[in-house]
Amino acid sequence: MAFLHLFAGICMFASLKKLWLVLVSVVFVSVTNAQIYQFHGPNRDGKFPESNLLKEWPEGGPELLLEFEGIGEGWDQSFPNTRSTPTIEGDRIYIISGIGELVCLNAETGNLNWKINVDEEYQAEWHVWDVAESPLIVDEKVICSPAGTLTTFVAFDKMTGKEIWKTPGTDGQRSYVSPILSTFNSKEYILGASASDLFIVDPENGESQ
Repeated sequence: MAFLHLFAGICMFASLKKLWLVLVSVVFVSVTNAQIYQFHGPNRDGKFPESNLLKEWPEGGPELLLEFEGIGEGWDQSFPNTRSTPTIEGDRIYIISGIGELVCLNAETGNLNWKINVDEEYQAEWHVWDVAESPLIVDEKVICSPAGTLTTFVAFDKMTGKEIWKTPGTDGQRSYVSPILSTFNSKEYILGASASDLFIVDPENGESQ
């Protein structure tokens, strides 16, 4: 996880195009199982399973493992810089850019598996600061929320990028919220929001609950 914290720091300063180069340089050879590494931990609740963590840094601070300079801020709109924590499963990395481009990258090579500009394709309506969201993986699906009149949530096949389902749209604009998976009475639900509404949908078909 220390490595993932370092990686998240890199993402704050790299453009998506430049980030691909970083990923090629930083090989994820240890990421070979099906565990999902994502925003705010396994359940997106800020709780992490790691143990035996240091109580304080050693003298001189933590060892510097990687440093990049001059790789750009990323976007030419208001409030630039990357605003998405990658979601990692096995040998795949999922990222949403600040203009709504969802990509799936090979974690070991940095090669592009597939991409789709979800905000353009599904006519998302931006708020003031464009997009700040981390993709959610549920079983075979990767889910994001390009909210607008056309849809609110869209689920794609995580291996191919093909649409599996989408929800009806609302009048709400995109919010700066990453959807989460929650379980209640042994049933799983996706919780998310637009700028004006909260939503609960079935992860199997996107139906409102």
